[in-house]
Amino acid sequence: MKKILISLFLLSAAGSMLAGDIGYVDIERVFREYSGMNDLRSQLQILESNWTNEAESRKREWLTLQSELQTEAVTLSEEEISRRKDAINLKRNEYESFVQAVWGENGLLKKKTEELTESPVAQINKTIMEVAEIKNVSLVLDVSSGVILFAEAGLDMTSEVLARLNAEYVTVVDTTEPEKIKLAFLSVAALTADARASGVAQTASSFINSALSKITSVEMSKSEDVSQGMTQNGITAIETVSESQLSALASFLGVEYIVRGQITQTGEQFNLKLFLFSASLYREFLAVEENFERTENLEKAVENLVSDIATEL
Repeated sequence: MKKILISLFLLSAAGSMLAGDIGYVDIERVFREYSGMNDLRSQLQILESNWTNEAESRKREWLTLQSELQTEAVTLSEEEISRRKDAINLKRNEYESFVQAVWGENGLLKKKTEELTESPVAQINKTIMEVAEIKNVSLVLDVSSGVILFAEAGLDMTSEVLARLNAEYVTVVDTTEPEKIKLAFLSVAALTADARASGVAQTASSFINSALSKITSVEMSKSEDVSQGMTQNGITAIETVSESQLSALASFLGVEYIVRGQITQTGEQFNLKLFLFSASLYREFLAVEENFERTENLEKAVENLVSDIATEL
């Protein structure tokens, strides 16, 4: 509370010194609604799509080598098996290095984003200065930064800035539906004797499958296709499935994401975990869990966890 009061005091003092010369802009709204950013987003999407395709191609190379080795191992000498394993590790390292180079902390995606945003940002700054000059404003604040706690009507310059920025763009309504995210759900594994005896894993699987199917941006694989893919790739136990098996299954089903779960039960105490695997990243990059009591709370726990997963898709 003390910090807020100090901020209000400083704002009031600034207002008294610069009466009539203050304006503010919602920078987040400007970036969101400036049509000039659409071209930037399209360019970045194309670049990332190309990088994703290359990453998938690199991944397929070493997965193919690995699959061939698994099939032919019984007919090969130890020396040949060792040589092939080295080649597989090399291809896998090349794939992982590429993923890091593109999507890592200082990767190509971040650098290209900074490069492409340089011109739009300069245009936004120029336009803010033009509007400020027209309105005879000598101080412009950013409302999205949380600096402004109160402002009189008429000080908001955001709409005027956007109007000038978007004047050269013609609004086109895109009626095409966005491509849905392809996802497969395996099942929930029961990890404790109580969970296996109660059948709670099957109930959880039903709830999860239903909740995932309700996500409008998701296209679910058919359960029979998932079963066939698991058999094809030798997946017999959900709790011990490997990343290479998940990757092969994703390729078989033509999906980007795979969700699997596990549940423990001790009396009336439950713990439900869901794992999200990404085919392009070749790893489970998200794990969410919820503890709850009594089976009547299972459906709510599932809704919470599926909601967490939906935000990552």
